[in-house]
Amino acid sequence: MKKCLLIYCFLAPLVVFSQSLSIAELWKYQGSSSLHKERTLKKSIALSERSEAMESWLPVFYGDAGLQHNIVIPTTPVPSIAFDPNAAPGSITPLRFATKWSSKAGVQLEWKIFDPLRSKEMKIKNLQVQKTELENQEMLHNWKKDATLAYTSVVLASLQYEQYRQDSIHYSHVLASIKERAAEGRALASEYLEAQQEMERIKIRRIEAWGVLSESSLLLLDEVPNLSIHQLTSGLDEIVGFLHDFQHPNFKQLSLQTDLQIAKQQLLQEQAQRWPSLSLQSYYGAQYYDNSLRLGAWDQWFGNSYAAISLRIPLSEHFYGTATSKKNKLQLQLNLLQLETQTSDDVLRDTQIQIKHFTSAQKVNHLQEILNLATENADIQYSAFQEGRILLSDFHLALLSQTQAQQNVWQAQYEWVEALLN
Repeated sequence: MKKCLLIYCFLAPLVVFSQSLSIAELWKYQGSSSLHKERTLKKSIALSERSEAMESWLPVFYGDAGLQHNIVIPTTPVPSIAFDPNAAPGSITPLRFATKWSSKAGVQLEWKIFDPLRSKEMKIKNLQVQKTELENQEMLHNWKKDATLAYTSVVLASLQYEQYRQDSIHYSHVLASIKERAAEGRALASEYLEAQQEMERIKIRRIEAWGVLSESSLLLLDEVPNLSIHQLTSGLDEIVGFLHDFQHPNFKQLSLQTDLQIAKQQLLQEQAQRWPSLSLQSYYGAQYYDNSLRLGAWDQWFGNSYAAISLRIPLSEHFYGTATSKKNKLQLQLNLLQLETQTSDDVLRDTQIQIKHFTSAQKVNHLQEILNLATENADIQYSAFQEGRILLSDFHLALLSQTQAQQNVWQAQYEWVEALLN
């Protein structure tokens, strides 16, 4: 079976093939699928989110400017004795400390020198990038499976179509022979009619095989949309041999392990909210005061600059964070339980896969032997029919047995490839 399988355009007009393609070469075209673009975008988004989190470590600085017009200058009452020692005790003098116009312009800087949540957030972002990469690998893994199954479908559909084409040629000779016998009176007219019906059934199988080949070809082209193919050069034996080294990573288990690490970091992040944080604030600028708007009067501008460090000590988080802490602990327990369950399931799955590989291979071997025997019997029955020793119906039964045996082999071969992929 290891031979070149040519799929020409006249077999399926919907197929536009223009170059050869082996099963190994097929896997190199993963970048041409829409899934590859989706994987790239998802990874880029995750990396951007991590970069965004890293930028939050940098100080924030910005220009700060403002202009204020006091329509009514506010009045502040002060004790009169502050300005007049002879003032009566308890007397109040109203004073105006503001001007009609005021403005400010400067640069403000804010920087969290120490944030207890920062390191936990970065670890979570790194784990999310790791999870995205796992999802990308799983998408690629699934694409390889789908593309290989589509490739196998075209290979088997090509064999099926070619087989039914040969059957129609072969049976046309049988039909001509029966027609000649009927004309000479050596066969009944009913036998000729029966042979015509069988010929129509063969034509139906041939057109159905053409439909299957067309659909399979479209599925293959959908997996590699930017590739034109003239022929598939890998037969079933080469496909099976290529898949023997196909690895089956436990993506679900790996993803759950990452989720478990994220849950641990989220629990630590929640605990870190109770830790103090240290911030730096700084301002450099000037302020303007005057009863008339003359911003260009530099003598009315007065310098204003400061630097301050503030320490924030959480208090309420020690009393109100119990619900969040309990939720994160329960989520951690759930992720751990899911990982244990998945690990156990994967062990069982690996054993089932090995059994499936063995039984599928054995099934193909035995069905192939049945096909060989059915083909040999059909040849014997054909010779006997030509010699006039058996009825046409007996020959048809042998042909039907051979056809069913061949269909069983094709189906088992597809299931074998499917088992190797899953």
